[in-house]
Amino acid sequence: FPSHDTGGQGEVFLCKNNNEEFGLNKQYAIKLIPKKFNSKESIKNEVGLLSKIDHPNICKIIDVGDFEEFFYIVFEYIEGINLKELINIASLKKYKIDYDKIYEDLSKLLK
Repeated sequence: FPSHDTGGQGEVFLCKNNNEEFGLNKQYAIKLIPKKFNSKESIKNEVGLLSKIDHPNICKIIDVGDFEEFFYIVFEYIEGINLKELINIASLKKYKIDYDKIYEDLSKLLK
């Protein structure tokens, strides 16, 4: 699949496991993060943070590792818009985004 999105750390690709023999016909999002811009410690921090959050609208981590010049994180794929798109839509429609409330809610989730 072509790149699905780009962000501050790297690119996200939509991938499909076609192993229908074992019933693994699922889609995943794979985030490729260049090692030259990120340390293993920063990846561990991201994975540690995300693994503490359990919410139906936040994708779960399936696998993490490194290969050649990239770190990778494999996420379950949740159909819909991503956070960047949601923020863009909200700002176009003049919705006020309460970043303090988002921070507060995420802090509660992580405790």
